[in-house]
Amino acid sequence: MYPLEGARRESPDGAAAEAAAAEDRRLVAGLRGGDEAVYAELLGRWHPAMLRVARMYVRDRATAEEVVQETWLAVLRGIDRFEERSSLKTWVFRILTNRAKTRGAREARSVPFSALGGLDTDEPAVPADRFLSSDDPRTPGAWATPPRSLARPRFPRLRGPRPSRAMTASGAW
Repeated sequence: MYPLEGARRESPDGAAAEAAAAEDRRLVAGLRGGDEAVYAELLGRWHPAMLRVARMYVRDRATAEEVVQETWLAVLRGIDRFEERSSLKTWVFRILTNRAKTRGAREARSVPFSALGGLDTDEPAVPADRFLSSDDPRTPGAWATPPRSLARPRFPRLRGPRPSRAMTASGAW
C-alpha cells in the first residue's frame, strides 16, 4: 500500500536525516563565516577519504595531495554558491572527483622525463670532438666547431621583387 501523496511519513531514519541536515547547516555556516575550527574539523574528518578518492584518478600520492588541496581551495572559494541541494560532503567529493578526473586525463596525455628511455646513459649530448681539449693553449674546453647560428636563414633568399624600404627598415625583411 502506498502512502497518500503529500502525507508525511515518520520513518526511523527521519530523526537521523534531520540531525545530518542540521550538522550540514552548521558546517556550511562555519565555512561561510571563515571559522577555522570548522575547516580543521572537516579536514581531519574527510582528508583521508579524499586522498583515497583522488588516488583512484591520478598517478601518484603527491599529485593526489595537490588535487585535494586544490579541492579545498575551490570549496572555500565557492562555498557561497553552495545551494544545499545535496549534502556538503557530496558537494565536496563531487568537486574532488571532477578535479581528479581532469588532472588524471591531463597526466595521461604527458609522459614524465623519468619514463623516457636512454636518459640514464653516460653518452654526452654533444660529441666530445666538437670541443677543444682541456690542455689546449688557446681556450681549453671551448668549441672547436661551434654550432651553426640560428640567426642566419638555412635556405637561400628567394629571387623576386625586392622588399620595400619600410619593410627593410622595420626589420620585417
